[in-house]
Amino acid sequence: MTRIFKPGGRVQSARAVLGTARAACAVVLCLALGAHTAAIARAHAPELEPARVGVSNLKVFEVAGSEPVAIVAAGTKAVEARFDYEEASGHEIALVIKGLGGIDLFRSASVYSGNGAARVAIDGAAIFPRLSGIVDASARDAKRNAKQAATQSVGTQEFLLSVQAGILRAGYALTTLVAIEGLPDAIASKATTAAEQIDRALRRAERAIALPADDVAGKQREADAIDVLLGPVVQAAGELTESAATLPSPALPTTGAGPQDAFVVQVHVDGDVAATTELWVATPPRIYLPYGERR
Repeated sequence: MTRIFKPGGRVQSARAVLGTARAACAVVLCLALGAHTAAIARAHAPELEPARVGVSNLKVFEVAGSEPVAIVAAGTKAVEARFDYEEASGHEIALVIKGLGGIDLFRSASVYSGNGAARVAIDGAAIFPRLSGIVDASARDAKRNAKQAATQSVGTQEFLLSVQAGILRAGYALTTLVAIEGLPDAIASKATTAAEQIDRALRRAERAIALPADDVAGKQREADAIDVLLGPVVQAAGELTESAATLPSPALPTTGAGPQDAFVVQVHVDGDVAATTELWVATPPRIYLPYGERR
């Protein structure tokens, strides 16, 4: 029989070595089969889906009202959104109101537990500072991009497009601010003047964007003019933001009466829209019938 020498002075037969090798292979094969079987089991095991948050019955009410409303009178200072929720634990639920241009006029986020009913107050005192902040941030962003467009020879058109986006956002917020009835004259005048200035800046931005691509100098001149126009808007936005702290109970911004004019009231669950309704803030027109005298 053939004998195999191993270091350390031990001598084994070929048959013994072969038997040991076969045993080792069997162990490896069993381990591999076990791992494969476990992998198949995991692949076919049913996955437990996370609990889905249910949101229903979203409606808007007048403060202390018992019946839902779609329209409230201009000058109304607050309303209340109510909705039911299920399986809410561990999820952020936010009430959001979107206005002109899709800007968020209002946002209130909370974490609820289990099942229940939520009531969220919506008032002008929360909307005014949010709008002022949007004007401030958007006007500053547009002015910064206008300065870049006026001084950079590369990416001028891209900077101008960013300028336009910032101006539009600031304009939407200012238009909504101006639609708040009962503001002190000084604040209303400041918002109106800023809105007019934003409109002029927007026209310059559109003109600059429409210039031929190779007219970089022309685009830069327009961008420089826009930078100057936005200076007073940034200043007014800062003053509006400061005035929010002392402003006595502003009303909700008014809307138009058309179908496209409504504020969109939404409930978001972890950032996704779960329920939607609409709200108009407008005084319905009065219909006067002709006076008839019976003779």
